[in-house]
Amino acid sequence: MEYQTKNPDNCLFVMANPDIPRIRSRVERIAKSIELLGFVQFWVQEDRTLKIEYPNYLECTLINLGVINKERNNEQ
Repeated sequence: MEYQTKNPDNCLFVMANPDIPRIRSRVERIAKSIELLGFVQFWVQEDRTLKIEYPNYLECTLINLGVINKERNNEQ
């Protein structure tokens, strides 16, 4: 967050967690804050693939970075 203060146009916040019920439950309690802050969420599946959740306004940025496909297929 210190970097973001100095470089507000070049910052992307990401959180990555295993996709397990205990962590999902904890994250759901702060979901509004996560969305307001613009965090991209990487949920690591048991087979090591990712489910990616993000605010809609970040979609073009994530496509340009190659994080997601244009089809909005969040399983990368």
